[in-house]
Amino acid sequence: RTSEPLVGDESFAPADEDHVDDLNQQVLQKDKVKATGAQGRTAPAKEVHQSTGTEYQAWYAAAEAELQAFTDKGCMHISTPEERAAYRKPLPMLCVWTEKADQSKKCRACIMGNTEKLDATAQVWTAQAETAPFFNALKLAQLRGWKVSKHDVKTAFLNAPVPKDELVVIQPPPIWIRWGLVPPDVLWTCDKAIYGLRKSPKWWGEERDRQFAKLRWSADGTVSYTHLRA
Repeated sequence: RTSEPLVGDESFAPADEDHVDDLNQQVLQKDKVKATGAQGRTAPAKEVHQSTGTEYQAWYAAAEAELQAFTDKGCMHISTPEERAAYRKPLPMLCVWTEKADQSKKCRACIMGNTEKLDATAQVWTAQAETAPFFNALKLAQLRGWKVSKHDVKTAFLNAPVPKDELVVIQPPPIWIRWGLVPPDVLWTCDKAIYGLRKSPKWWGEERDRQFAKLRWSADGTVSYTHLRA
């Protein structure tokens, strides 16, 4: 977390304001909200289902925005008869509803991965950066006067494609059908690593590493390459 001094190291100064881009400012604002204890809340599904008036309209708009995000990112397509027959038992989806500190509503659609049959020996996790070299890099940046910033990948998993040899068929959240956002009896085939799938972390890790391998940067006119993983 390079936007604030490291604990016990008052000499580690934050990056100057010009270096903090819009995305960093959003993350910093989220950190500020958390620090004040105003994180918002998770709304029970029953509350959303029974909402009326302006509350209903706000929850509906949140669900509509989530469905649009799925569509824009190409997360799924309508399953073909062949895909339906091959998968047989589609995985159900549910919605997680949150109300932020500013009263705005958010809907996150997830697959119920606990209903998915999976080989117990299959790898489903993704590798993470080791903390020791990470903090060593921060200290080196401090000593050499380098600028450091942090970034967040929004809906990260939805950037990762489902491998061509994998087939996952899902049922849209029932409330999306009830509200008329999705026609009845529609089934989707996943094209992206939707949240809730047990293999989504692995697929995201593979996609992240593919993109990191393409990173290039220049210093003093020399182009450098990276072989580092996140």
